[in-house]
Amino acid sequence: MSSLRLWLIALAVMFFGAGLASGVLLERRLEPPPERRGEDFERLFVRTFDLEPARARLFRELMRNYEKDKEDIRQRALSDSMAQMEPQLVRLELIYRELVRDSVLPEERRQEFDQLSRYRPWSSGS
Repeated sequence: MSSLRLWLIALAVMFFGAGLASGVLLERRLEPPPERRGEDFERLFVRTFDLEPARARLFRELMRNYEKDKEDIRQRALSDSMAQMEPQLVRLELIYRELVRDSVLPEERRQEFDQLSRYRPWSSGS
């Protein structure tokens, strides 16, 4: 291969990489943040259907309520998920508490550990 051909291939690869990087960066800059997407949709909806001001306000209020209700559902699902995990977490804590007590601590310090572990305010206790 000639040296000129190598230079042309290297330049082509370099320009391709630069174009790819520029495209990715430009896309990120042009894409509106998630909270703006809703505003853009509202404006487009109001303009497309030529809504009068009272109807546009009602539509915006409905969209805000929809977002709030959607967030409430997400929070409830998260809360339900945590409630379902709680018994598993308690069992796991007990297993590791016993492993630490019986495997890490010398036998003469285990009673002290047992007394201290009764007063842990951050734990579900045992």
